[in-house]
Amino acid sequence: MMLLVSDQYGDTAALSAFSSQFQCKLEVCSPFNEILHFNSESDAIDAYNRLCGHDTYCEKVKEAIMRFQPSAIVAFGTGALATWRALSELPLKRVQHFTGFYPDQIENFTNLKPACKTDLYFAYDEPSNLQEVICKLGKTAGVHCYRTRYSAGFMNPESSKFDAAASKHFSEICKCSAILHCESKKHHQFELA
Repeated sequence: MMLLVSDQYGDTAALSAFSSQFQCKLEVCSPFNEILHFNSESDAIDAYNRLCGHDTYCEKVKEAIMRFQPSAIVAFGTGALATWRALSELPLKRVQHFTGFYPDQIENFTNLKPACKTDLYFAYDEPSNLQEVICKLGKTAGVHCYRTRYSAGFMNPESSKFDAAASKHFSEICKCSAILHCESKKHHQFELA
């Protein structure tokens, strides 16, 4: 089972299209209780800050992890930060792998330690002290950090920073991880039966 955690745009048609490429059971966690449509990225950020915010989103992600018990999580932007925080606060060991893209404001939470293998893909230009953040996070067991050559939002077609080639490339990485974790889960369940 896989959990997708959206960025500040929430559950969108683009996220649904992204999720359709996975062959395992999948749930989506969004900062909003309904699908919202935004005219601009700044409108999405304003709505996120007004209707949810980082602390509330972290709680929503924790609830989703406890409810759905995913073996893998893919998260974007504000969702990646919320997932990083949630995984560091939960004692659960079921989550095997977390892939986070451009985790917004993670530089304020470098002391946290999620209890699963974690791959973080950073935007080239965020945060401003990126090298320092990567060095700190790289000292955490099981955490691997990658600096991409793209700007935050490169995976989201609704973002002005969307990059189709980068999105395709990193989607393949996510699919490989999902196949590995969905298959290993099925195999594990089969062995126990």
